[in-house]
Amino acid sequence: MRQTLDGFRNGEMQRETEAMIETWKAGDAEALAQLLRDAANKDAGSKKIMKLLLDDRNIGMAKKITAMLESGSKLFVVVGAGHIAGINSITDILQKQGLQLRQIK
Repeated sequence: MRQTLDGFRNGEMQRETEAMIETWKAGDAEALAQLLRDAANKDAGSKKIMKLLLDDRNIGMAKKITAMLESGSKLFVVVGAGHIAGINSITDILQKQGLQLRQIK
């Protein structure tokens, strides 16, 4: 918690957020994944929070998307940028299931 508050005070959080926005705008999923990994690996607390906010939720969202697809529904899925980049992302989980995904720019 202290590290997070310090990050707000010293501008680190703003710089990280701006970098994530720019990589998202550029459609650079790999760079976004790296920024998220860097944020998660700052300390044990950050790693735990990222797991709870992203990895754990991605599993459930991927299951729901798969179920909707199996029902024959046509889907247009929109999620936060952190859920689409890197290992254990929704896109990673769905691609491992054999689905073909396309990013719309």
